Formats: sequence, C-alpha cells, structure tokens
Amino acid sequence: MESSSHVCCGVVRGYILYLRHRPEFHGHPYTPEQNVTLSPQTIRGHIRALKAFSTWLYLEGYTTENRLKNLKLPKAPAKIVEPLSPDEIKRSVASINKNSPVDRLQDTAEDTNNMKLPSVSRQMTP
Repeated sequence: MESSSHVCCGVVRGYILYLRHRPEFHGHPYTPEQNVTLSPQTIRGHIRALKAFSTWLYLEGYTTENRLKNLKLPKAPAKIVEPLSPDEIKRSVASINKNSPVDRLQDTAEDTNNMKLPSVSRQMTP
C-alpha cells in the first residue's frame, strides 16, 4: 500500500509534466495562446505554491502530514541580467524629459526631502 504522500507527490509530478507541455496563456480570457510552452521559472513557481499550500494544510491541522515535504522543486536556470553599460546609462539619463509632469514630481519630492521641520514645543497643554 502506498502512503498518501507518495500518491500526492505522484499526482504533482504528473502536473509538472502537464505544465511542461502547456502553451503560454492557454485558456486566458484576454491574451491569445502563444506557440511557446511555460518557462521553467513559471513551472517552479506553480510547484512552490503547491508545496507552501501543503505545508499550510499540515500546520493548520487539516492533514496529518506534509504530503509534499519530500517533493523537490523542478530545476530552473538562473536568469542572468546584463547590467547597463556606462554609455547606455548616459543615454537613458539624457533621454529624460525635464518638462514632464513625472520629472516635476521628482523635483518636488527632492525639495521635500531637503526641508527642515520647524521646532515643535513638547509642552503638554492643560
């Protein structure tokens, strides 16, 4: 007889296989289905959420064991983000429109940060 955690992990492994072949935005009401499958990071996120839910069920007393405790998360490659080059930073800063409302709001915020508050009396009034 298989333990319930073994059966539950088997079901989730089947779900992982399903997700690996599922097109992006499948069944989405507003975005058309894409010709690419879900990313490994998305699949990992789905399984992480299931593991967290399983832990919550156990900690709250809904189950007698954490059925997904031994399930390993699927591997996902680390995304490497290339930093901007000094030239790209200069071009980005130069592209800021100094007359835009957003920029004026930023100037106002900076002015507010430099303000000094007036001294306040700490005496209690009767």
